[in-house]
Amino acid sequence: DLLDTGIVMGPLKDGHVPFAWQQQRDPENKGLQRRHEELLADTAEIGRRAAAILEAHRRDPRPSGSAHAQALLGLLHLAEQRGVRLRFVLPPLWPVKGEDVIALIRSLPRERCIDLSDPDLYPEFYKLENIFDAGHLNATGSRFFTLRLADQLKGPEPAAGMSITIGDLDDACGRVRPHVRRSSASTVFLKARS
Repeated sequence: DLLDTGIVMGPLKDGHVPFAWQQQRDPENKGLQRRHEELLADTAEIGRRAAAILEAHRRDPRPSGSAHAQALLGLLHLAEQRGVRLRFVLPPLWPVKGEDVIALIRSLPRERCIDLSDPDLYPEFYKLENIFDAGHLNATGSRFFTLRLADQLKGPEPAAGMSITIGDLDDACGRVRPHVRRSSASTVFLKARS
């Protein structure tokens, strides 16, 4: 078989491939090790990236009228026509270069954006012990990200008939695994195992 489905699908066969797991599975892949070592050799890079992201958040950029903003608005419109509630997520550790991503996000309806990048609001994403390399979280950081994202997806009020509860932590893979239970009314509930 030319395609190693383990590498493509990850340990849980769900498409999530943690860097540490991939590195353990393929110790000959020196690229992953090099990226991690580069972070350890220059830990100040995380501070520089956090400062740049913080600066981007503190500026008051005008909403972007760029082609990218128009394309994202078009995707929102198409999703709405098809009954899909689309959300855009701005993750931590993004490189501050090119188009102003904050201006791009501010061009979109606020309820359709989840911004998890602000170092003041989410300092755990910028701590060395939660980072694999300059642009990626490790398994512990991924757990924090999953929990924060779930909180944002729940919002102040879950959608009618929907209740979301975080499931068990899967330490081997750095994932939070929700448990699905269907009610008699065919509403899907995500509930932690007792």
